[in-house]
Amino acid sequence: MRPLKFARHLPDHGWAPVVLCDLKPGDAVDPDLMAAVPETTVVVRDYGPLARLSERFFLRRKLRVPWREAEGKPTRGSQSDSPEKKRRRIHFPALPTLPPDYTPLGWHRLDMPHAIRAARGLLQRIRCEAIMVNVDPYEDLIVGGRMAREFGLPLILDFRDPWSVCALRRQLRPAFQRRFVDRIERDSVASAFRVILNTETALAAYRRHYSDLPPERFTCIRNHSDLPLISAGSFARRPEFTVLFLGRFRRFVEGGQLLRMLAELQSRGYGAADVRLVVSGAVPAGSWLMAKKLGVAHMLDNHAHVPYGQVGPFMEAADLLVSLSNETDQRIPAKFFDYAMSSRPMLVITANSELEELALRLGGVTVCPLPDIGALADTVEREMRLGRGRTVRRVDCGLDSATASAQLAEILDAAAEAGIQGRPF
Repeated sequence: MRPLKFARHLPDHGWAPVVLCDLKPGDAVDPDLMAAVPETTVVVRDYGPLARLSERFFLRRKLRVPWREAEGKPTRGSQSDSPEKKRRRIHFPALPTLPPDYTPLGWHRLDMPHAIRAARGLLQRIRCEAIMVNVDPYEDLIVGGRMAREFGLPLILDFRDPWSVCALRRQLRPAFQRRFVDRIERDSVASAFRVILNTETALAAYRRHYSDLPPERFTCIRNHSDLPLISAGSFARRPEFTVLFLGRFRRFVEGGQLLRMLAELQSRGYGAADVRLVVSGAVPAGSWLMAKKLGVAHMLDNHAHVPYGQVGPFMEAADLLVSLSNETDQRIPAKFFDYAMSSRPMLVITANSELEELALRLGGVTVCPLPDIGALADTVEREMRLGRGRTVRRVDCGLDSATASAQLAEILDAAAEAGIQGRPF
């Protein structure tokens, strides 16, 4: 989403992005988000070897469901397969899986040869003044760096999350993988014109880690939200007080604090008819099991997927927005910035001092530490007493996409000027 938001506002500063991206056969495609791409942006779906084929299938409206179920056609293995087809069927073995910390480039590395050829052809056809890499996937560093050297263009690295110095993942990697990650990232950072991090804490970590490089090479552009992009649709209010977690429970953010918060509220006499935790993304089996053990599964609602373009009205239909951080101060949950566009009160659960300072400056936010379940229940109980559908006043903290894109445009202007003057990158 970050590249799309930039692409929507960079034309206001004289920049027209050319985007090389992937599209896998099974990827979910949101037509509304595709329609939000401005006409000034050239999008080439050819990063992976199947991207062009996937795009053709989508344009024929066949990617709204998986390929093999498109237009009501039977899937492979269904009873309608003829004996001849069954005999000709080839079964491919499943690809082996390893923990992501053991395979930092993952299976994306298989796309690199195709991506390099596609990027080279694109740069030969369209004159560009800089190369910007949206990281991750991390093999983009290799592809982008090679193209920058080959075409003599300044390289800008935009890290969505820290990599080599990631406080969550670094210690999970075997030593040889840490060396591998460090080498790839150093090669890229050493040749980059600018390296963008999305929190001030991550920025400080990178400046320490690369203390031999000029500190001004590293800068921070936080995540951001584009209100017009998320304002479609409408949602009815639920009958019970609704605490909304926008997103999904996942690794490092399993949601245990929120489930224990429900158990504490239940011990105070509240039930599913009074308050409900709504999760708009996936709730893994482990979280459901924990909810059942705590006796609060009936207070947990795993809502169907909400398209990103509709999350604005979906937030307004809730009574309290809750943001749950992982146990690191290097990251700020991306959904926090969408919450910042809403007028609903917010509960931020974090040990991140940077996020806490930003949340309190924003206004209408209660910040609680990660392990304090009683304080979480107190906040929900207080909001229930204050009434449903309460609105709060937010302070403009520059968390919108227009502001972030203006920051990026300054970097791009400087990169283009450096390229003209022949400065080393």
